[in-house]
Amino acid sequence: AHDAQVDRAPSDWVMRACATLPAGARIADLAGGDGRHAVPLAALGHEVVLLDFAERAVRLGCAAARADAPVHGVVAHARALSTIEA
Repeated sequence: AHDAQVDRAPSDWVMRACATLPAGARIADLAGGDGRHAVPLAALGHEVVLLDFAERAVRLGCAAARADAPVHGVVAHARALSTIEA
């Protein structure tokens, strides 16, 4: 069990939109904060990258993810996306 958790429920709109993706889809959660969407999407079996400029938020999001459904964290500003290597 993790002591970190995401404080807010994910957006119904985001979850419905992502439900149309194939299993194991690669998802980038840009400006994803503490993983409000990244964590539940990873738990559904998607490969999720959580990107945010706030290191603490990314750390919390990755820590909140289950061991069998990891979230890959990247600390960077979304404006730098073209220079980030996956």
